[in-house]
Amino acid sequence: MKLTGIAGAYWRGDSTKPQLTRIYGTAFYSKEDLDAYLHRLEEARKRDHRVLGQQLDLFHFDEHSPGSAFWHPKGMAIWNALEALRRRENANRGYVEVKTPLIYDKALWVTSGHWEKFRQNMFVIPLEDGQTYGIKPMNCPGHMLLFGSALRSYRELPLRYAEAAPLHRTSRRDRFTASREFAT
Repeated sequence: MKLTGIAGAYWRGDSTKPQLTRIYGTAFYSKEDLDAYLHRLEEARKRDHRVLGQQLDLFHFDEHSPGSAFWHPKGMAIWNALEALRRRENANRGYVEVKTPLIYDKALWVTSGHWEKFRQNMFVIPLEDGQTYGIKPMNCPGHMLLFGSALRSYRELPLRYAEAAPLHRTSRRDRFTASREFAT
């Protein structure tokens, strides 16, 4: 067993509530397995993409858009090569590429069940007229609307949509995280 870290956190992220202490650790059946795991963690730290990306002039991060990368020319060259590979592989597997909006009204998120389960991790846009929108944290509700835009036959199935869309999520610490979802 090994303790790996310690951190303070407020109950439910509310700084008016008492601070709790989180203790992180790991355990393995043998010392050899633990040592191997700790070695892998150390090797991964040496190759942290956030550090290497900046050292190699691929991208950088800025506090004006936390968690979002600013891609430099060398990074875009790699990005474009990976995008070309993704498109080829998706086509080989029968996926068709689509593009859906980034913002939807609250009603869609409620209908899909995402509002209840993922609301705390969504960027929400309240408007003065009382309407609420959310920036998409995943592609599936938009793909459901796309699928439902026409009558379908079972003969069309399986229908495989692929979308390399920017997805936006907040974390519990109110820091931004972004990810990409390639297929649904």
